[in-house]
Amino acid sequence: MERSRARRLVELLAEGEIETHPETSRQQALVDEERRVRFELATVHNQLLRAPEDETVPEVTVRHLAARERHLEDELDRAADRLRTAFPAYAQLRYPEPLSLSEVQQSLDRGTLLLTYEATGDEALVAAVRRTKCAMVWLGCTPSQLKELLDVAIGAYWDGEEGGPDAQQAQRRLAEFLVDPVPEASSTGFSGWLSPRAVP
Repeated sequence: MERSRARRLVELLAEGEIETHPETSRQQALVDEERRVRFELATVHNQLLRAPEDETVPEVTVRHLAARERHLEDELDRAADRLRTAFPAYAQLRYPEPLSLSEVQQSLDRGTLLLTYEATGDEALVAAVRRTKCAMVWLGCTPSQLKELLDVAIGAYWDGEEGGPDAQQAQRRLAEFLVDPVPEASSTGFSGWLSPRAVP
């Protein structure tokens, strides 16, 4: 639940303003309403994430915030639906519809292997997708192990420094976990996409 909230908050805050101008007052009103709901939802998410760290926040407040969060998520879904009808150009940019598996496969070159990772709870897995086939493979590690390795593997780079032997070892270990379980990944010419959901 907390991981889901954190992920949703990142999504909400990462969404910048879209340069698509409403052509009617109805479109402008819908965009204004959607922005208001999105901002309030991000605020509630932030309050919920901080609540466990603040012992002065009563449990009834947390329950109220959780209920408000659910209400706002439903309200945002309804706002998106209204925008898809009245202002499709904006909705397509703000709320793009996800591709189906067959649509993804059709977009791949014959020599391309797409890897997307999922890490939830105590399980981590990779989906390997080619133009004509796909497979789901369990990884030999937990999300917490992946996070620890990622912190070591790229921590120095975030600080503007070069990674030392520990970082190199962590990178090799990550490759063993993330790529080695997929036999086809060792062949030449594949594309990989690390899903944000892969980070616990």
